Amino acid sequence: MPFSYPMFREIERGQRVFSGLVGWSVGGMFNIEVNRALSQSRVADVTGNYYSELGVYPSLRAIADP
Repeated sequence: MPFSYPMFREIERGQRVFSGLVGWSVGGMFNIEVNRALSQSRVADVTGNYYSELGVYPSLRAIADP
């Protein structure tokens, strides 16, 4: 069930079971440009602790120059 970011923060503040909670949006398709190459990519919003809670680091997959 989707809910607002302020509601997420309130749930996060009140929970005592997990080491942390993460949130994300479904996102959508966006036109992006990397190294002068245009493409469409799925983009989603995540909370600031998303990657650290999962124990991973974010990366940008670059498009090779033509």
